[in-house]
Amino acid sequence: MLTLMIIVLFALGIYSVRRLGVVAPATFVLMFSAATVLQMLLASRNQSFLWYTQMALDGSAYAAAGSFALLAVLTLLASTIAMPVVPSTRLRFSLAIKATVRRRIVAYSGIFVPLLFLLCLWHFLNADFKNSWHYVDYMSSRDMAFYGLVDPISAVTHKLLKLFGLIAAALLPMIPARRPFLYLMTLGIVLYALGFNLILGSKYVGLLLGVCAMSYLLASESRYRRPIAMILVMLAAWLVLANFSMRATRQYGLQTLLEQGIFLDDLDQIALIRASHLVFGGANLLQFSLSKPLEFDPLYAALSFSPLVSSIDGYSNYKVVDATTTLMFWENKTGTIWAPVSGFGEAFAFGWPYIIFLYGVIALTARECQKLYNFVGGEITAIPSALLIMGITIITMYPIRNGFRFIFLALIIALILSRWAARRIRRQAQADENSDLPPENWTV
Repeated sequence: MLTLMIIVLFALGIYSVRRLGVVAPATFVLMFSAATVLQMLLASRNQSFLWYTQMALDGSAYAAAGSFALLAVLTLLASTIAMPVVPSTRLRFSLAIKATVRRRIVAYSGIFVPLLFLLCLWHFLNADFKNSWHYVDYMSSRDMAFYGLVDPISAVTHKLLKLFGLIAAALLPMIPARRPFLYLMTLGIVLYALGFNLILGSKYVGLLLGVCAMSYLLASESRYRRPIAMILVMLAAWLVLANFSMRATRQYGLQTLLEQGIFLDDLDQIALIRASHLVFGGANLLQFSLSKPLEFDPLYAALSFSPLVSSIDGYSNYKVVDATTTLMFWENKTGTIWAPVSGFGEAFAFGWPYIIFLYGVIALTARECQKLYNFVGGEITAIPSALLIMGITIITMYPIRNGFRFIFLALIIALILSRWAARRIRRQAQADENSDLPPENWTV
């Protein structure tokens, strides 16, 4: 049953590549879901390696796999019915607005990129990195106290650093060579987010470089954009494996990364299987959530979808770490282990209204991103698509709160841009009907 599901999802993924594009959000969700179900199947056949494979392929496993498959199919359907645009019309419109879009992106970047750069610089100057050289408590590095951050500006920057890095990675290929200082500031944000998460041993580094590679393919005018994107993808794979190699030593920090991680010293077969779980283990975690009762405070459930910070909406007051909230404990032959309840696991525990809402928002966001791509191609689709992909990736492994704000932001951006593009197309079409000029002479 799972094998058939995997084959169907990969087949639909290939269809999505041909119908919607290789960088379409629906293509990502289909391929990611297929890999997630495949990982569950492979892990069940290697039970001697990992604690999470103690779960059998029972009803909860099939329900978890079906949940990922359902999300993938819904995303594909929503994207397929996005407002179609005649290819020739899109080409003419895309050529007409390309220069305007690029000018506006650069103009707005000239305002907020320096602000993000200054926030990252402030974070760097106020953070104490002496503990980051070598440490053994993996979770301690997630606490702001680990870096001695106490001021509110550093605290906000610390929480939003991944978002800053993602935005900068999507913008980097669009910055023209004639703006070297803006380019260097954007590159500085990317490198700081990359380096900081390398110290943490986070798989976010792969996503960051992957988004940058996607943006080069979508938006860069360089004739070397394909080789650059390929190099970034290979670098992303290497750094992700380096982080997993470091984590296999049970020691963390820059020293361990430089001495062992980057050389992949501890990356054996078991480490690779564990690495696959850390990327595609969402179905396993959802299976855990479906196989045991989980109860959450109703207000915690509602605030999980809030895009605000905890200091404003009070979310942290309801985030109690115990067996019934954000951590779930599991007994096996080696003792008690724990793992975070994934965002999908939380949604199922919250109830069907939350599941419908979460799946609906993801499908709607994918549709709006696809609609934008249908209108103008990849020039301005990179950022909302990257935010959506990041949000989905996060909530497969971590609570909804960690990733939903990225999905929400992607939806807002895609809604605004797709409606702007639709208005411009209608306005230009009306002007073309009242003019003797051929469509090739469209201007903005």
